[in-house]
Amino acid sequence: MGTRSRLSVVLAIGLLAGSAMGSGAQGAGEPGPAAYVHGFFDGVGCCGDEVETFDDEGNRLTLRGMTGSGTSEMDDPRLSGVWENTVSVDEFAQLDTDERVEIHWGELTITNDEGTWAGTWTQTYDSMAVSDTPLIQYHLTGDGAYEGLSAILSVTSSGWPRSAVAGAIFPGPMPLASALAQDEADVSAGLVTEGIEPSVERIVSDGAGHDLDETHPTYRYDMDSIFVLPDGTVWLSTTYSREDNDANPQGALTWALGQPGTFQHSEDSPSCGTEGLGVSCWDPIALRETTYLAGTPISAVAVAPDGTIWAVGGYDGDNGGLYRIAPTRPEPVAETSAAVAFTELRVADVAELDERTRDLTIESPSVGEAKVRLLLPSGFDADADRTYPVLYLLHGAWDDYTSWTRETDVAELTADLDLLVVMPDAREEGWYSDWWNEGEGGVPAWETFHLDELRDIIERDWRAGDERVIAGLSMGGYGTMHYATAHPELFEAAASFSGVVDPVGGGFRGDYGLWGDPLEQSDIWATHDPVAMAEALAGKPVYLSWGDGQPGPLDPEGATIDDLEAWVAPQNEALAARLAELGIDATIESGAGTHSWPYWEQGLHHALPMLLEALER
Repeated sequence: MGTRSRLSVVLAIGLLAGSAMGSGAQGAGEPGPAAYVHGFFDGVGCCGDEVETFDDEGNRLTLRGMTGSGTSEMDDPRLSGVWENTVSVDEFAQLDTDERVEIHWGELTITNDEGTWAGTWTQTYDSMAVSDTPLIQYHLTGDGAYEGLSAILSVTSSGWPRSAVAGAIFPGPMPLASALAQDEADVSAGLVTEGIEPSVERIVSDGAGHDLDETHPTYRYDMDSIFVLPDGTVWLSTTYSREDNDANPQGALTWALGQPGTFQHSEDSPSCGTEGLGVSCWDPIALRETTYLAGTPISAVAVAPDGTIWAVGGYDGDNGGLYRIAPTRPEPVAETSAAVAFTELRVADVAELDERTRDLTIESPSVGEAKVRLLLPSGFDADADRTYPVLYLLHGAWDDYTSWTRETDVAELTADLDLLVVMPDAREEGWYSDWWNEGEGGVPAWETFHLDELRDIIERDWRAGDERVIAGLSMGGYGTMHYATAHPELFEAAASFSGVVDPVGGGFRGDYGLWGDPLEQSDIWATHDPVAMAEALAGKPVYLSWGDGQPGPLDPEGATIDDLEAWVAPQNEALAARLAELGIDATIESGAGTHSWPYWEQGLHHALPMLLEALER
């Protein structure tokens, strides 16, 4: 469902040190050759009660129970099937620093017709790391037809509700490959280590100028990618956002353990990632996102120091392999031009798609380049002095400004109405907010763009009046209720379809750049939570619709439970209950149904009469 995806390649050494495992006779604790596997996990975890306390050292400790389920689609059918997990969560927030670590762990099973895999999984977030990709690993033991086998899997690109996974199946017991147990390259020479527990050491220095102690957080805390070559050379990459001493240069670095020097990525290099399909890159020069290989399964992405983008193809046969991408960059311009820096708000292009549809390209100081689709009222050109009421229609995550006209009949539905329909982009995960960005603010500021800059443009150029209503789905349902509660003077009514309307109570976890740490910046989270802000809706009609995740009347035959819709359902129930408690008029529609377009189109049909009536009051 961020403005840009900065997902890194997170690969476990235990999976990749294949050359160290060797082959031949298999003895106790000596696994045979690994069968490498690749594929995807679909599904989400959901919610549980939280208990807050403090540990003996004064760290805030939050415990939460969770459950999850979904399907695994692997190129090796032995690991394809239905997965289920139970989760416990430890969240540590240091009270005297801005460091925050979340460690998720639990039990996982994968079941198919031939047998079952069962074991543990761990997922770690570290706020000191710039990358928003957690380290996720699964350790499994086979049963049934898979008895005597073990498997290790690692998430290579984390998305929601789909994540790319790579790993291996081993004969025998679980392999315990040491990071420094290569056969050929002697990377252990010169290492300074400290013991952590039996058989485990932490590297303090590699003897080649890379110090990993407490005073060098670049190398200790911000390593977000690791790869072991067949000769045993260990390559790592580091992303660091602060510069507090000479040993900690900002930006992205690539370096080899035990070898002097680093390759430093240019600050102008694109930041790239994948959600499983295509490669999305944020360009810090042009302040825009570009997608390559759209629709192609991609399992991992990395950016070289010279800016070249490398991507590993998804494993579906025709699209496998390694891709090299030369990033599309803007032409050099004079420093005084606003074409790249966007110091001034400007409509760069208006594309006329048909009689009613216009696509605007806007250069914004708040978000960079952004797109907006307009549906004009019929007969718009007949009266140049007339103004029109506005319907803001917001898209969901992992989608864009074209989605409502692409997936629904909104153009036909509004064809005979004196209504200007405005469908702005918020990128894949912009979350309709001015991002906190460690307290610095700045780009992206979607709230400012949508409600100040875009509003000025449509009132100046497209004769928008001062009467507005707003509606949206999923992430756009969140945007709808956030905008309506934070700016009640701007909207006469609001309608949310399967909206993420209770991010605090619903356990939402986004990029910390969005609203900050949910504990340390709890005041910011509260002002972005529609349930907490519901009083602002007094006197305004509200429409809420959602499903329970079970297949409903608009789902195809054979549909299964939708965990994402099951996650948003209690959030909508919480908002509906709060509105009832406050005596605020709300139309509620709920029941069986999934997180899908047929229900959102139906929701728009059902909510539109209420929205139009509010415009006429």
